[in-house]
Amino acid sequence: MSERRHRAISGPWAWLALGAVVVATLTWVAWPRGSESIDAHVTRLAAELRCLECEGLSVADASTSTARATRADIRQRVEDGQRDEEIRQAYVDLYGERVLLVPTSSGVSALVWALPVTALIVAGAGVGVVAWRSRRARRLTASAADEELVARVVASGDVADLGGGGSRGPYDEERDFLLRSIADLDTEHVTGELDAETYTILHADYTARVATLLREREQDPPKPAAPRSDEPSSTPWARRLLVGGGVVVFACIAGGLLAVALGARLPGELSSGNESVSTEEREGRLRQAVADNPDDPGAHLALANWLVQNDDLAGALEEYDTAAALDATDPEAPAQAGWILFLTASGTPDEQQQTALLEGARERLDRAVTVDPDYADARFYRGMLRFRGDGDAAGAVPEFQRYLVLAPESPLAEQVRQLLEEAIAASGSTVPDTPG
Repeated sequence: MSERRHRAISGPWAWLALGAVVVATLTWVAWPRGSESIDAHVTRLAAELRCLECEGLSVADASTSTARATRADIRQRVEDGQRDEEIRQAYVDLYGERVLLVPTSSGVSALVWALPVTALIVAGAGVGVVAWRSRRARRLTASAADEELVARVVASGDVADLGGGGSRGPYDEERDFLLRSIADLDTEHVTGELDAETYTILHADYTARVATLLREREQDPPKPAAPRSDEPSSTPWARRLLVGGGVVVFACIAGGLLAVALGARLPGELSSGNESVSTEEREGRLRQAVADNPDDPGAHLALANWLVQNDDLAGALEEYDTAAALDATDPEAPAQAGWILFLTASGTPDEQQQTALLEGARERLDRAVTVDPDYADARFYRGMLRFRGDGDAAGAVPEFQRYLVLAPESPLAEQVRQLLEEAIAASGSTVPDTPG
């Protein structure tokens, strides 16, 4: 029954319905958000910002010190009453557009994000409208006389010349189409491809329609048929060209918008938004961020972490100390600075210099634990200082124990358990049941 077609009434209502769907979709996208908690607000904004130290993670998902500092800064800005646009712009001013994981909700970027969703909804609505109109199409019911007439014509096998003197026109094509459709219905019903209810409805409708055509042909001579009221006046080819042209125009517009948006990315960035830059370029950006915002502890932390990764411990120590001076409530900066001093002292042969370095490490680590007693890294660093630097095994035991309570599944946990056993053995203590 692949030939069978269902004709539906065309008109402006379908376009009005699709327009309403588009308007509703865009309104939903642009509608202001309702009230939300501060935590949810901070998480939502942090999810829109890229973690500059991570690969493909947002500030909301990252666990680096810079990400934590950024989340704290976002919270402070939210509590200070800054609008979302102001907060985003502050980070754009600091790090550039690359810091945004999602485009701004205006201009070409908004269209690029909204266009696929709108197109999908419009397409679904179009299918729904067609199905709805098809279900509403008027069905005819064949009478006994209709059934008899059609059966007689089919049995005669001579339908081409009925009332037409051999000439063929729209009436003949329509009649032949309906007769073939009836035959298809019978075949599909017998093979089980069509359920009884659908078969009965369609068979009665097609039979009534073909009977009407046969009677009209018997009464009136063939004449050019006027366009049907339920069909567009344009030819099928014209309709195909119109639809095809619309698809091409839509594709061109979508492609153009995507090209504009992707072409606006920064040099060195890929179309996916990930960066492909050299080590020097990345460090240059971090240093520029510090130069542009010298009072931002997050900028100093980001640079310090980067310098540690690239073995510039002296430069990292300076940045950590600066960040700690700018924000006395963050344990990360003094803890990392203390760890750098401890590592430096371990490799220093000069006893006097080593003592000074250990004293600096002790001061910074004590400060980190005072700021946040539950900051696990500070506990590990202080345990190492006491055990390896000061030779105080008994003092190291509670530090290692506390670390294992705070971070039992960390990559260092197994190493810390071994250190704890060594410290306990060296101090003459017994191994506790917890917190391994």
